[in-house]
Parts: sequence; C-alpha cells; structure tokens
Amino acid sequence: MEVSGGEALAPEPDGEGTAGPAPAVLAAPLSRRLPAYGHEPFSGWASGRLEPNGRLVIPSAFRYAFTEALVYLRARRSECLMLYTPSSFHQLVEEAVASKSGGVANPRLRQDIYMFAPKATIDRQFRVVIPAELREQIDFGEEIVFGGQLEALHIYPAAAFAEVQKRRDEFDLLLDSHAGLSLDPGLDPS
Repeated sequence: MEVSGGEALAPEPDGEGTAGPAPAVLAAPLSRRLPAYGHEPFSGWASGRLEPNGRLVIPSAFRYAFTEALVYLRARRSECLMLYTPSSFHQLVEEAVASKSGGVANPRLRQDIYMFAPKATIDRQFRVVIPAELREQIDFGEEIVFGGQLEALHIYPAAAFAEVQKRRDEFDLLLDSHAGLSLDPGLDPS
C-alpha cells in the first residue's frame, strides 16, 4: 500500500482492472465503546442565560447526550447545579452506593438520593425549567455557564465560573511533566 499526501491508497486490482490511480481509502476511525453512562463524555463549556422563571436552554454542543426528554438535577452544595441523563444518573447512584463502606450503606441512602434529585423534562428546543427549590440553593443570576464534566453537565453562576477557570492552570502543570502519548499502535485507546 502506498501513502500519498497522508492518505492510504487502496492496492492496485489484481489481473483485470481499470487503469489509473487507485482510489483513496481513508483510515477507519478507531471503534470505541461508549462509557457505562451511555454517551460521549461531556467536555468544554458554554455560556447561557437563566430566565426569571428558571428556564434555560441546553447549548447545542451538549445536546447529543439528551436523547430522552428527561434529566435528573442535583445541587452540589451552593456551587453549581448538576444535570444528568437518566442513564448517567442511575449508573452514578449504583456505583456510589456500592462503593460506600464496601457496599454496606444505609438502606435508605439510594431512596434519599433520588428524593433530592428531581427530574425535569426537556422540550424539543432543549429547554429545561429548573425547580424553584434548586434555584434557591444556588445564587445563579441571569448569566450562567455550562461546564462539561464527563457524565454530568454542571451549571454555574457566571461569577462563580471565573473561579473554576483558574483551575485550568493545574492541567498545564500536569502536562509539563508528561512525556506524551505512546506511539505503540497495540495499546488499547479506551
């Protein structure tokens, strides 16, 4: 197989075939399985607005995961609101409860987790209304920021997100001592 301009070319046909260059064949993407929570991990951030009635619009960059018209919501203290797909929330609860004290947890813990994580519907324009009790826990204001956090979408007041952005320097420090990714094609990328 010859390589030209960064593209792998298909081998010449055996015996009878058409004359001329072989058509270009692009390398197939690596097949990846989705994480247990059922969608590509959330990453990146986007600005948004919270309407006075508590309605917000999920930014287009994050909509791919919300295939069901439902989300689970949970306030993380007074810092941010966490928005989960049903699959990611159920997976998180199961793993968190199982990891608690070697699997021995208060039998009501699972029930209490669900009690304090209300569900909300998503309409066709990807709008969600945040319940008043959750809006009271976090001082949002009108300007908000959506932050992709792997299995959950975090929603911050814009002023609080400025503090979160300061943590990005920690990744740069980590990369300063990282030698780079392996060139060994035999390593599993997942």
